[in-house]
Amino acid sequence: MTGKDSRSLAFIKDEKILCYHGPLLYEAKVLQCEWWEGNEQVEEGGHYYVHYKGWKQTWDEWVPESRVLKYNEENLATQAALKAAVKTKKKSSSKEKAPSEASKSRKRARENSAEKTKSQDDGSEKRPEVKLSIPSSLKLQLVDDWENITKLEQLVPLPRKITVTQILGMYRESKEKKRSSKEKEDILNEVLDGLRLYFNNALGTILLYRFERQQYVDICKQHPNCSMSDIYGAEHLLRLFVQLPMLIAHTSMDQEAINILRDHFTEFMKYLQKNAKEIFISQYEKASDDYIEKFKST
Repeated sequence: MTGKDSRSLAFIKDEKILCYHGPLLYEAKVLQCEWWEGNEQVEEGGHYYVHYKGWKQTWDEWVPESRVLKYNEENLATQAALKAAVKTKKKSSSKEKAPSEASKSRKRARENSAEKTKSQDDGSEKRPEVKLSIPSSLKLQLVDDWENITKLEQLVPLPRKITVTQILGMYRESKEKKRSSKEKEDILNEVLDGLRLYFNNALGTILLYRFERQQYVDICKQHPNCSMSDIYGAEHLLRLFVQLPMLIAHTSMDQEAINILRDHFTEFMKYLQKNAKEIFISQYEKASDDYIEKFKST
């Protein structure tokens, strides 16, 4: 990890920003700025140590540039739309409903805002476009996941009974009858192997909420020779799909290859949606008092 001139960064020290924490945007302040590179476990690029307005200092954290937006009217509107979506979710029944045109418009506005800010700030206009639509029920799963961990101080029980590796294997088997050629089989295997690799590399850097980091440290000590895809499950795998557009945009893949990936990812998320009751946990576990004390002391 190395530092670079601040002119390489899109944001500066003491700048007021909006920062993603879970599915929502919060007002924050940049405390430190660094350019990170030279470590395949960490996303290369600008990273910022941020303080969330109105939050305790224990929530201060390093975040990649992909989680940061300029503090302007357009992004404030995105923030309000996300809050409204969460409120609507709380009032809705458990039965899944098709997204309204208004929610689609908010989603498009959010995507356009993020893409516009990104391209203006780092000159990425020429990068292949990556669009990945997450089904509405899985978006609600993400919101529930975030609330259980950050608000209720609960944790996903680990190791999971159905792990990421097993889910990928189950999906592979579900596609066996539909394979029409050896070429398509090879592509599917390559996509699933890539997902597993992405997950293992991204988990400890961009997929965990701050409250989960001590659990991650403990798990690594307990299972030093295990891949995290053999420990964690669908809850954390789903978070990867929020980050995949950003991760893929930083590769050298052309638009055709990205379109193939997008189609496979879309099909995979449909599988997660269809089998949600089986692969997602229904109840998180309450963190122990000792765990909470460790968290507060870090």
